[in-house]
Amino acid sequence: DEYKVMGLAAFARNHDVGELEQLMDQVLRVGSLRPYTLAEDYFDFFRGRDQMWSRKLEALLGSKREPDAPIEPRHENLALATQNQLERALLALSRRARELLPQEPNLCLAGGVALNCVANERLIREAGWSEVFIPPCPHDSGAALGAAYLMQQQKRPGQATPRLQRANLGSSLRAVKAKVPQGKSWRQTNFTGSALSERVADHL
Repeated sequence: DEYKVMGLAAFARNHDVGELEQLMDQVLRVGSLRPYTLAEDYFDFFRGRDQMWSRKLEALLGSKREPDAPIEPRHENLALATQNQLERALLALSRRARELLPQEPNLCLAGGVALNCVANERLIREAGWSEVFIPPCPHDSGAALGAAYLMQQQKRPGQATPRLQRANLGSSLRAVKAKVPQGKSWRQTNFTGSALSERVADHL
């Protein structure tokens, strides 16, 4: 899963994953003629099976981790190699989009892979778009938003569809301060890093 790979990649202790990336290149090859090519024989979902990967993938990358089994350094390093390969593929796809649409300044992402915020940040930083927009629900549940837009167009043709610009999480700091009951104090602290995380976790 895109978010699990991204999260586990951050724990990789061995950042020299060049050999693993060479193996990953057999599965997901980033190229010049096409942005990327997926070697389908490493996956079983193309054949309608429940398991996504094939035995060929296990032979290449090692046996699968059983549920509740310990996460080993090899799993973390494999996640990092996979994350790196994904980022390269997304950048190649972005370059192709810019070639096809040279006048378009903006990029909008959809699909579950858009939950990978590390890859998104790299696209924003390196791909050269004026704006990269990722809807707040880019994965499957975003179909509900698309269905609402479609229904509006069918029921009210010609009416402008509202543009979803961002998903604000909660109220502004000023609004929150205004709602603090009299007699309650409002303090801003100077916690940073892990101390801040621990303090927030305690309050939650």
